[in-house]
Amino acid sequence: MSDLHEQQVIIKEEVESLLNQNKKIMVRFAKRNGEIRDLNCVISPEVVGKQYNYSNNSTQKISDDVKRVWDIDINEWRSFRWSDLIRFNEI
Repeated sequence: MSDLHEQQVIIKEEVESLLNQNKKIMVRFAKRNGEIRDLNCVISPEVVGKQYNYSNNSTQKISDDVKRVWDIDINEWRSFRWSDLIRFNEI
């Protein structure tokens, strides 16, 4: 495994760990059009509310390369590609 791939795996694990602990985090990533976006997000059922079950019961398959999260600023589901992640931090 390359050093870059190992680093990406570690970052993914850190982000997943924070989200699974119901932490609010900010992720900065590059959108497909090149725009840089900051996304304040959670996956906590307490924050997401009734939409949480809708997401978990969705029949739509989401790639392992993509993380689906709840945008706490606009109250909608959003996603980002792990490969486009620039940075993250707990908020």
